[in-house]
Amino acid sequence: MAIGAGVAAHSLALTAFGADSVIELVTGGVLLALLALAGYIVVASVVKLVMHKGAETSYLGLG
Repeated sequence: MAIGAGVAAHSLALTAFGADSVIELVTGGVLLALLALAGYIVVASVVKLVMHKGAETSYLGLG
């Protein structure tokens, strides 16, 4: 909305403010996704620890 208002008013400052807001929105979404992944890893690790399950093997030799 600020980008459109900045373009309509021929205001570079308002357009830059709108672009900055879009960048912050995207960054917040990425951060939220990473926190969700981290939460999943923590919960899965605690469940395996409590249930005394060891690491599973893989064809790549990792884990």
